[in-house]
Amino acid sequence: AVILRVAGIYGPGRGYWLKQYLKNEARIEGAGDRVLNMIHREDVAGCIVAALRNGRRGEVYNAVDDEPVTQLHYFQWLAAALGKWLPPSVPASEAGSGRPRNNKRISNRKLKMELGYRFKYPTFREGYTAELARMEAAGELEIKPEAR
Repeated sequence: AVILRVAGIYGPGRGYWLKQYLKNEARIEGAGDRVLNMIHREDVAGCIVAALRNGRRGEVYNAVDDEPVTQLHYFQWLAAALGKWLPPSVPASEAGSGRPRNNKRISNRKLKMELGYRFKYPTFREGYTAELARMEAAGELEIKPEAR
């Protein structure tokens, strides 16, 4: 077997942080320094194919894009892209996302070197730009005004 450890998947129908943000339910945890490791759904499929073709039996590969990003930087980018305010900050202990609170920068170097995979969406910026455009074209991008 070849094992792929897949990061937070986003893309059509996926993306916890984007969904929370669009519903005005997102919260920046503490100073926003929590690291988010993500990968676009299409790149997950590409990594699977690359692993089937080139993976070495018994090896583990991290399926994650090229740029782990802090939660604050992600929301700053998203706020600028959508013309919205940043989500409010709350103490990390009160964030209550229900998601594991790891804070590791995961590398995809082994996956790229050994499997030869080239990402369609190398960072969250390319992936979310495409996803926001797709949502807009499909009439799925509803930006709710913040209650201030």
